[in-house]
Amino acid sequence: MKKILSLILILALSLAALSSCAGKPGVDGKNGISAYERYVISEGYKGTEAEWLETLRGKDGRLGDAPKIKNGRWYVNGKDTGVAVAGEEKTVEITKEAPLAGKTIVNFGDSIFGNAPAPTDVSTYLAEITGATVYNLGFGGCRMSAHNSTWDPFSMYQLAYAITAGDFTRQTKAVTSEAGKELPSYFAARVETLKSINFNDVDIITIAYGTND
Repeated sequence: MKKILSLILILALSLAALSSCAGKPGVDGKNGISAYERYVISEGYKGTEAEWLETLRGKDGRLGDAPKIKNGRWYVNGKDTGVAVAGEEKTVEITKEAPLAGKTIVNFGDSIFGNAPAPTDVSTYLAEITGATVYNLGFGGCRMSAHNSTWDPFSMYQLAYAITAGDFTRQTKAVTSEAGKELPSYFAARVETLKSINFNDVDIITIAYGTND
């Protein structure tokens, strides 16, 4: 797991380096040949481009049945999806047969994971449908690579470094400092969760960042 986190750190640092590049635009190169032109040259195709495009068209598939509602759940092609119709509560019973029972998942990300609290967050829903133990380590507003000083300790490259080194000093100081008052209130609880996880026992890590970078 530490090797994976080290690779994440290297990737995030690379993104930061790329984002800081500001060279002059290069000269546009010549257009290459099209796929049709290449096919004519390599295979000796004699037809027109329009005729060639028609050869790429696949047969239409059979339309499925329209979704139907039965017993308060959605049915597709006659099969019960297990998904309740909007407005009704859905409960999922976790058993030993759950696909990821006994596994541990950690979700990293920005507001995609971070801003929604349990039990309405992606991590809670993921735990319900898989049977896995799922931790939400999303920090809304943060980046994969470098950020400004207040938010930077919670960007992915810094989290990867902290986990690999076993040192969460920067994250702890950030949420307890005067400047940390501008951070979302849930950051402090997420830091405690982060510190409590043994990453040698983690089976799956997801990383979901948006346009903050």
